[in-house]
Amino acid sequence: MDEKKKQEIKAFLELVAPKVVEQNDARKQQMADGKGFNVFFSTGIQNKEVCICRLLQDLLSPEGTHGLGVLFLASFNKTVLRGLMHPSEVNTAKVYREDRTDENRRIDLTIETDKRYIPIEVKIFASDQHRQCVDYYEEKERKRKNYGKSEPTVLYYLTTDGHFPTANSMGSLLDGTNLKTISFYKDIITWVKDCLNEPMVKKSLYVKYTLLQFADVIERWRFPLENRDAKGIFDFIKGLSSQEQKCAFMVWKSINTARLGREQDFLNLVDKHIKKYINVSVEDKEHYSGYRYSDNGSGIYIELTPNAKKTKLTFKRIVNEKIENTPFDEEELDFGKEHFSETIFIPAKLDDYVQICVKKIEERLPKDAPVSVEIVKNLPFCKGK
Repeated sequence: MDEKKKQEIKAFLELVAPKVVEQNDARKQQMADGKGFNVFFSTGIQNKEVCICRLLQDLLSPEGTHGLGVLFLASFNKTVLRGLMHPSEVNTAKVYREDRTDENRRIDLTIETDKRYIPIEVKIFASDQHRQCVDYYEEKERKRKNYGKSEPTVLYYLTTDGHFPTANSMGSLLDGTNLKTISFYKDIITWVKDCLNEPMVKKSLYVKYTLLQFADVIERWRFPLENRDAKGIFDFIKGLSSQEQKCAFMVWKSINTARLGREQDFLNLVDKHIKKYINVSVEDKEHYSGYRYSDNGSGIYIELTPNAKKTKLTFKRIVNEKIENTPFDEEELDFGKEHFSETIFIPAKLDDYVQICVKKIEERLPKDAPVSVEIVKNLPFCKGK
């Protein structure tokens, strides 16, 4: 890079630096005011579909622990279901979670009234299963006819952004007729905010603050706190000259390239440690690594993926030498793409991330798993067996 470009980039960074300081100060003040605290994030359940469904079921149930009767269900019927149920139905409705089908599948949420079934399939960040929506619909429609309920079944597909199910999951269902899409970003957040305006909710402080934190979770799914900071800086850069914007792009491109290299360095280093286990095969993929441990046809398959927010370990069982499609567990580690960017300037942090990840993987392997002595000798941070 020639000296002129270096000076341009230096001048640009000096120009942006005060805005970055301003954003950091605002974040510190937010944290000092307690606005960064959220029990969902503190306990790590903010993305857990099962936990979110439990909350929704408790809120929607007239017999829920909130003690406010049909308030939430009536509001949900008005705001989200667009008045699908008659008020008399709301007063006698039951709300179930993980309602089992005849094929032993589980519907996330089901509202049952004397006239109809309303199954709700919730997808936060999970994928559709084979014929999932159409199977759930057919199950409830069949039961509706058997029990003589008068109103046809409508399945609601609840996702973060309101997208459609896959063609395989949707089957023959028709949008707007027996299938309707709803979203957390639009429908659920509106419902929650409407409920917060209810006088009874304002008086019930435990309920009120739970709803506020739930609304914060949904907002953070869409606009994470750090993204809000980044947007402020981006808006600032949009107001600069075209030459200064070119400098910004050059800085972003160089850091992003370096970060991608750090992610790959991370995967390579973890691979190197896990290869010490004689019975573990390592699969190097483009954006993740897979570790397969098998003994007499049974074992565990572990996927390591550096995600946008957090690095994720996914665990699947191996049965008869075949890897099961559905994970039996997942674990998120507290470092993601931003953290890998930091390792560009602080290389020692990468070693810390590697050690944390290796330890988590080793905890899932048999304690007596044999290792290669020669490989162990060449591992800088291996405290192995």
